[in-house]
Amino acid sequence: KDKYGPSLATLIELGSTFSAMDYQKMLLHRHEFCGRVRSMFEDIDILIIPAQPNAAPTLAEMAALGDQDPGTLNALLQFTAPSDVTGSPALTLPAGYTKAGMPIAFQFIGRHFEEDILFRAGHKFQLETDWHLAHPTI
Repeated sequence: KDKYGPSLATLIELGSTFSAMDYQKMLLHRHEFCGRVRSMFEDIDILIIPAQPNAAPTLAEMAALGDQDPGTLNALLQFTAPSDVTGSPALTLPAGYTKAGMPIAFQFIGRHFEEDILFRAGHKFQLETDWHLAHPTI
């Protein structure tokens, strides 16, 4: 455990509690979910969603994730995890700042092997906005 950060150590520990049967069931659910996502992309080219449910966490908040309830990490990953599970290509672009100055972002998700559509959509988004030009003072 000492070789990993607290967040990853918590996930590894959680993973060790699943049986082989549990793992097989998860693979089946993943396969079914991937099929539903493929079906969704028969009607759309890209899906644009928030990258996170809230503004980006601070470094201190990220460091404390391992000490918190697993639900906190789940909430942070709720919009990015589905693409991780399906392997769908995703592009995250800056989309503004909160009143406190923390960044927010959109995630563009596309079909497998059609990353060019994501890049074109992302490029168009950046032509229409200037969020990608803003950089924090270091």
